[in-house]
Amino acid sequence: EAELREALEFLTRVNRLFGGVSNVLDLFKVWSRSWTRGQRVTVLDVGSGAGDIAAALASWGRSRGFDLRVTGIDAAAGAAASGDPAVELVRADLFDFARSARRFDYVISSMTLHHIPEERQAEALLACDRLARRGVAVVDLERSLPAYWSVKLLTWLFGGRVTRCDGPLSVRKGFREEELAALARRARLGYLEVRRRPFFRLS
Repeated sequence: EAELREALEFLTRVNRLFGGVSNVLDLFKVWSRSWTRGQRVTVLDVGSGAGDIAAALASWGRSRGFDLRVTGIDAAAGAAASGDPAVELVRADLFDFARSARRFDYVISSMTLHHIPEERQAEALLACDRLARRGVAVVDLERSLPAYWSVKLLTWLFGGRVTRCDGPLSVRKGFREEELAALARRARLGYLEVRRRPFFRLS
């Protein structure tokens, strides 16, 4: 429990400093051009961890006059509460959740896809598509030597036992642009488009 809490706190700091939050907000700045002031918008955050990105989204929505309601699902959800009444954290599995009757305007996933077994990654994209009415965004790590050594140094200097192992391993399990594009084709989701993001990330 203590190690999980420490790992989630580290990831929250990394998300704030190295694009985890800003990459997602950039996507919503584009999507929100079609919204009206006061409109309620529902979002599902897959692999929400401590709920920091979910809380940042809800706060960003309020600051712009939108009523953003964010549900975060994670195997470890609830380990840290967001403290935001517009954020609901649920301990749930994506594939089980996709079979429920719930639907959301938008579904996002940040740094989660690489944790899913390779043979089920296309199925995970389809599950996100099934849960979304208007849009899907998946952000994950770009696999490269600069990314690997940057993450290894960062986790060695500031991380705990779990993140020192998980951080570099996550880069090794990350993606190249052509791999994400092939994954979208395999899922037959032609609207998904791969883009480079700052800090060794792809969406």
